[in-house]
Amino acid sequence: MSVTTEVIPYHDDLALSVVHVHPANPRNIAIDLDPKHDVYRVTIKQIPGGKPVGTVLGPADKVSTGINKTIQMMPPDGYTFLPGGFL
Repeated sequence: MSVTTEVIPYHDDLALSVVHVHPANPRNIAIDLDPKHDVYRVTIKQIPGGKPVGTVLGPADKVSTGINKTIQMMPPDGYTFLPGGFL
């Protein structure tokens, strides 16, 4: 999976943060995800103000203000990543 971001100026000192998530399967076999047993989600957290550049938040780090959103990416019938497939 690759993740890229970009900041698009919006108005005055406001900007839109865009996060691009590109799942990939570089293996030569298909990978099947079953919603009963597997998880396919993306979590976005806002780094609290005052933190130095390069600060990384881990899965257990709590965010009390700003963005803290988890998006379920798994379709109800599961998902198959084809061999060598890039989305």
